[in-house]
Amino acid sequence: MGRGREKCVLVAHDWGGLIACRFRDVHPDALSALVVLASTSQEAWYHELWSSDEQRKKSWYVFFYRMPGLAEKLLRMNDMAAFDTVMRVPGKDTITAQDIECFKYWFGKPTALTPPINYYRSNFAYTLADKPRCERPVPFLYALAQNDAYLSTTLIDKMKNYYAHIEPTIIENCGHFAQQEEPAKVNSLIRNFLSKHKV
Repeated sequence: MGRGREKCVLVAHDWGGLIACRFRDVHPDALSALVVLASTSQEAWYHELWSSDEQRKKSWYVFFYRMPGLAEKLLRMNDMAAFDTVMRVPGKDTITAQDIECFKYWFGKPTALTPPINYYRSNFAYTLADKPRCERPVPFLYALAQNDAYLSTTLIDKMKNYYAHIEPTIIENCGHFAQQEEPAKVNSLIRNFLSKHKV
C-alpha cells in the first residue's frame, strides 16, 4: 500500500463506488474498511435496473449516453448547462457557480466528455452473471442520498444480498453529490463509522 501500510480505508463515490465494490470483491485483505457514497455494485445496479421501473426512470441518461457523438453534442449545448442542472441544489450553496465553471472548463475541452461517457457505454449489458455473497469481514458503510436523482434507495436491499458486513444508511435531505452538497454531514457519518470499527 505504501508508507509501510498493508491496508487502507477506501472511500468512493458514483463510478468510483462501482470500482471500489469490485476491488472489495477481489482484494478484501487490502481494506481496513470501505465507504461507498451514492453508488452501488455493478451486479446490484443491473438487477435493480431491469427489475425496477423507478430505477429505469432514474437511469434514463444511461440509455441516452449509448448514442456516440450525440450525447457529447447535447451535453455541450447552452454553455454546458447540463452541469448547472445536475449539480446546483436549490437552497444550498455548498456547490458554487465557481465549482461548476471549473467542471465546464475541464469538460469543455475537445473530446473531454467522451472518456467519462464511455464508462456507461462499455459497462452496459442486458444480463450479468450473479456473484457469490461476500462474507469476508470488511466493514462496509453504504450511504445513499434520500433525494438522489439517479439511484433508488431500494438498491440497499440488493446490496445486502451481496455483502454480509454492509451497514446501509440514507443521507436525509441530500442529493447525489452528497460529499459536496452536505460535507459536514458526510464527514461526520464517515468519522463515526470508522471510530465504531476502530479504524
